[in-house]
Amino acid sequence: MARITFRKTDAGQAEIRDRKCGLDGRLRTLLILCNGQLAEAELAAKVGGDVREPLQRLIGLGLIAIARPEAEAP
Repeated sequence: MARITFRKTDAGQAEIRDRKCGLDGRLRTLLILCNGQLAEAELAAKVGGDVREPLQRLIGLGLIAIARPEAEAP
């Protein structure tokens, strides 16, 4: 089964730099953590709580995308 991770888009990189979207602190932290290495459960552990809705919001804003899935170790 593939491990789904999230990465910042070019717009996400610009948001980190320019802060134009007015993201709250938790959403901004989640955006920063989306580096293509961390899966949903790992992101949830780092920011605390469910991150499904915030991830969907960041995807909807075009700030993150699903990174290329990595195969999990057997």
